[in-house]
Amino acid sequence: MIGNTSTLSEVLVQCITLLVFINLTSCQISYQEPFYRGATEAKLSDGGYEGVVVAISPQVPEDEQLINRITEVFMNFSNYLHQVTEQRTYIKEVRILIPTTWAEDPSYESAVSERFEESDIRIDFPPEEENLPNRNLPFTNKPTFCGSQGFYIHLTPEYLKNENTALLYGSYEKVLAHEWAHYRWGVFDEYPRPLSDDPYFYQASSGFIEGVRCTTAITGQQRTPDGDRCVIPADGIPADNCRFDDDRKSTPKTASLMYKQFLDQITDFCDDEKSNSGKVRVRHNAEAPNHHNIQCAGRSVWQVMREKSDFSTSSEAVRNIPTNFVKVRQRPSRYVLVIDTSASMTYRHRLRVLRQITDYCDYDESNSGKVRVRHNAEAPNHHNIQCAGRSVWQVMREQSDFSTPSEVVRNIPTSFVKVRQRPSRYVLVIDTSASMTYRLRVLNQITEYCDDDESNSGKVRVRHNAEAPNHHNIQCAGRSVWQVMREQSDFSTSSEVVGNTPTSFVKVRQRPSRYVLVIDTSASMTYRLRVLRQACYIFIYQVLLNGERLAIVEFNDDATVLQELTVVTETNRESMVLNLPSRARKSTSIGAGVLEALRVLDRNNSLERLGGRLIVLTDGQETTTPHIADVINQTDNVLIHTIAIGDDVAEDLETLANRAGGKQFFHQDASTALFDIFSQFGVESRGANSEELVSRYLSEFAPGQTETITFVRDNTLRGRIVIYLGVLSSADNTTFGGRDRLDVHLTSPSVVRTPAVFDSLVSMYTIRTESSEVRMTTCCFYFTA
Repeated sequence: MIGNTSTLSEVLVQCITLLVFINLTSCQISYQEPFYRGATEAKLSDGGYEGVVVAISPQVPEDEQLINRITEVFMNFSNYLHQVTEQRTYIKEVRILIPTTWAEDPSYESAVSERFEESDIRIDFPPEEENLPNRNLPFTNKPTFCGSQGFYIHLTPEYLKNENTALLYGSYEKVLAHEWAHYRWGVFDEYPRPLSDDPYFYQASSGFIEGVRCTTAITGQQRTPDGDRCVIPADGIPADNCRFDDDRKSTPKTASLMYKQFLDQITDFCDDEKSNSGKVRVRHNAEAPNHHNIQCAGRSVWQVMREKSDFSTSSEAVRNIPTNFVKVRQRPSRYVLVIDTSASMTYRHRLRVLRQITDYCDYDESNSGKVRVRHNAEAPNHHNIQCAGRSVWQVMREQSDFSTPSEVVRNIPTSFVKVRQRPSRYVLVIDTSASMTYRLRVLNQITEYCDDDESNSGKVRVRHNAEAPNHHNIQCAGRSVWQVMREQSDFSTSSEVVGNTPTSFVKVRQRPSRYVLVIDTSASMTYRLRVLRQACYIFIYQVLLNGERLAIVEFNDDATVLQELTVVTETNRESMVLNLPSRARKSTSIGAGVLEALRVLDRNNSLERLGGRLIVLTDGQETTTPHIADVINQTDNVLIHTIAIGDDVAEDLETLANRAGGKQFFHQDASTALFDIFSQFGVESRGANSEELVSRYLSEFAPGQTETITFVRDNTLRGRIVIYLGVLSSADNTTFGGRDRLDVHLTSPSVVRTPAVFDSLVSMYTIRTESSEVRMTTCCFYFTA
């Protein structure tokens, strides 16, 4: 709910007041549907809502005028609801719950299931800390999903009694229709919510900058809260302090009640279809990034309403019957015990049993043949819930107190012994043959692991105690330490005794990673080299760190070194991109590429090979020797990842990766898998960083065409966003042209626009932004003529 205010101070006050409601709605994902509301939920009967509970808080002083105002306001609201729902719903019955703090009145009926905590509309004071001028703001507590009912509507006594206060937010009827739509039908606001990330402006598909509103039929001006005209920068997106100021007189009388209901011209809910009578409803604006569109996937308010049973079961108009108001008051509970005293109740003294309940219930007779009290397994009491409907005697019989003997015993008088707590005295008794896993393993006598079997030499091992509830027994199901050890490959493959050779110690040190890109440039790669260059571009600019080393090898029917192992710096990355292969020809020898890459690592000294990484990319079968099988035994001490492009790839490629401890990746044409694969290499060697990467190919664009990518960024990443866009055309795999042909930019939730940078070396657009904004972010591409 937003008020009809115009001054800066009023707007600020209003924003602060909204904080409580916005915080409530931010917890939406913690609720599961459906949820339990209570017994007082209003029911729809023949188009009329019955049992709508309006509850007055016990904190509100007794005031007959308040009851009169509730009657008057909700009567008018019912008439208006009948109008805006096209004569399909109205309020048939309102039950006003009078608090117990008010005096009794013979006209009050007794409350049956009505409770303040489960009411539909609550009349209560705002929280004490909200000592603000705009504290009477009506709101709906709705931390639920689109189309799901909220918890309650909150109104203050001052709002109902003082018409001047209420007019800040619009007429009573329109305000209650706005809140009822939140509460009953599960829709959301269509205006930018104060103190949220909701943008005030966005770029429409038409290319124009529009104010966020329910329909573009609403006209207005771009102004600051002080009333000044907004400063519009070169990119067309108004500054952060700019707002859309609606024209209150010139706009046609068509707009949505979920927008700013205080505007005179707003009298309906928006939709994309005509009403049953053929009336053209307010046209819904699905592009505006308001709260309703985000939560309801761009559906109109009427689309959501039609899916509710209030409207889906019938589309007929109903007659608006005057609302019936019933005043009810909670009173002390009254119980009536209804007891069967017919003749059958004399059987086995049932009435006597009823008068003196002295037994536990059961299904069976006792040992002596006595019929016990019959157990009621259906009652949802604590015992049935915890004991799965079993009777008390059933549970008792499972205990050792009753399960072992079923004989009757003599009742001997209870013996009472008086005891007193004294200082503890301990005697430490140590088992000198205990297991080495026992917690006192520091004792000299603990020298082996426990077991239940003899050793290979016939020695009797320490006997395992499977009953002790220690951590090992619990986790290993009571098996001994040796039982677990024997199941390991260290012991299961051989039971032979081996000689104890002195331990060899090797000092190792982590060095900067060394990568060799081994790239297939055979003739079949002709139409794939551009995509491969773009993926390598991401690898060079985004993944590699300063100080790491990179070499590039291409192979067809033989292998060629395009770049020796070179230290990566800030200044030489572009030259590395220039060294990437750009021409495809001849046949395929994967083995030749692998051998040449190994020679590159061995060129300086043997330490370069240790821990080196080969990334082998190919799209075909091996047609020229050497093959993978010829060189696979020469790949020791090197990690090799393989990337298969397409479906027709050499079978030994996966074997190569497995043999060298690497991973096998697959890339299909027209996907972004290659981009994602190269991004993973950085995570594999260093762990995830704080950057979020988004990649996409652009293809089959026509002049004048606009394409938009929308993605939702969660709050787990707070670093910068990096977006890569590889540009191709489907006809000949050439680029669309220079950077002037495409307008590419990123728009954040607050409508901050970040332009892309084009690199002609690889036909790649890159967008980097330090924004930490979450939620919906849009990337737009416009292909100029």
